[in-house]
Amino acid sequence: MGGLLLSAALAAPAHSPAATRENLRPLWATPADVEDGKQIAQRFCADCHGPAGITSIPDVPNLAGQRGPYLLSEMRAFLAGERGNDTMNGAITYLTPTAMSNVAAYYASQDPAQPAVTGARADIDPMQSGRAAASGCAGCHGDAGVSKMPGVPNLVGLDPKYLVGAMAAYENGERKNHTMKVVLAAVPPTRPCGQT
Repeated sequence: MGGLLLSAALAAPAHSPAATRENLRPLWATPADVEDGKQIAQRFCADCHGPAGITSIPDVPNLAGQRGPYLLSEMRAFLAGERGNDTMNGAITYLTPTAMSNVAAYYASQDPAQPAVTGARADIDPMQSGRAAASGCAGCHGDAGVSKMPGVPNLVGLDPKYLVGAMAAYENGERKNHTMKVVLAAVPPTRPCGQT
């Protein structure tokens, strides 16, 4: 696991031009890099994100099938203090840039989670109301929640509670992204089913 536990000082802010170039490293991962990433992920990530990047823990995102540059960018954001989460910071603090890149490449190589099938009440069509509320998201995250834009995460198969929490974090400034803050300002507030 080549140099796995050497703390890496990441000089560039997580979303600077230099960091953006660095975040592309998972795209050039070799099969050996992906295998290394799998071993690291099993040791540091699987308890929360699942063995193959699909979790059963509410409020924890699935990583399987996400694009490698996005995943590496988010790990760098945690290390830079741009996203606060003590569990994540503790899990990745000692990973080298190469180890993080390999983990990102591993998760990117996995099949994404499939949307959960749930029963719906006959008097409400949550799919239609959700589709209408999410229409502004499709430009970046794709019509079916699978993004075609580098650096933008897939939303398909993510736990709804995680998505609501992530949106709230963008709105209140806990997560920093100007585009997300602007887009979410236009999304109507969500209400539990049956409330008007």
